[in-house]
Amino acid sequence: MYGNLKLFYAIHQVLLLRQGPIHEFTLVADADCHCFEIDQILLHLSRNYIVKKLTLDLDCTYYVRNLYKLPFCAFSLHRLTDLDLNYIDLNRQPATFGGFVNLRSLCLKDVTISTKALLHLLSNSPSLKSFTFFTEAEYIGNEYCTLIKLFECLPVIEHLTTSDLILSVIFIYP
Repeated sequence: MYGNLKLFYAIHQVLLLRQGPIHEFTLVADADCHCFEIDQILLHLSRNYIVKKLTLDLDCTYYVRNLYKLPFCAFSLHRLTDLDLNYIDLNRQPATFGGFVNLRSLCLKDVTISTKALLHLLSNSPSLKSFTFFTEAEYIGNEYCTLIKLFECLPVIEHLTTSDLILSVIFIYP
């Protein structure tokens, strides 16, 4: 883990020296779910307001299945068009989160999210055309909703990919 901390610190330092726009950022690593350096990287990216594609694949399963909690600053990346999150806890959304109005593609894999938080995220992403959602049953809240409610949150969806497990755990057929 010490090597990852050095890597995250180095990435943060490079970002601090960067003077041009950052349109795409991808971080794939095994990470401690309480990694301050990743929080700092996301804070720096959120202050630039120009990131359009963000991929975070932070496998914390090595650390007793705790997932990285996405910090509030990540929800201020208003210019995102593509968001791909793997092994992330999305249950903490700021009360002021108004959504990602430019988001066209959302991929959530092995995330922790309540049904309420998921519906809020989807309903506040009005440009969403592609949605992929795969996660394990224990990562999902115990609230239910109907498939009709889901599709009401996805008015312009063109591509929806999920599993029958997700459909049976979260969504109740009317």
